[in-house]
Amino acid sequence: MKFILHIFLIAGLSLLSATYLPWWGACIIAFIVSFVLQQKEGTSFLAGFIGVMLCWGISALMINLTNEGILAGKMGALLGGLSAGLLVLVTAILGGLLGGLASWSGRLARGLVKI
Repeated sequence: MKFILHIFLIAGLSLLSATYLPWWGACIIAFIVSFVLQQKEGTSFLAGFIGVMLCWGISALMINLTNEGILAGKMGALLGGLSAGLLVLVTAILGGLLGGLASWSGRLARGLVKI
């Protein structure tokens, strides 16, 4: 139950912060949430990965659907002929890796501070 809460906190707060913070704001959110919620290192990485992957994947998909795939198609052509759907998937996985590493760092930082 705590794992699911961890994922939804990271995903939800990252989506909310996307309005006010730059792209790396999701990493700050993942770090803080994992610092506050005490989980194992692997669980923390997985929660950050899934949470930010959902956030970035949903955001990229919504942008792709809004402009009917024109932007993703042109960006995919610049990146070696990737399709629009594959570009959305790559974006989600890249965001997931960044979120997972930030979440893991937050968990390890919690180990340094005795609260």
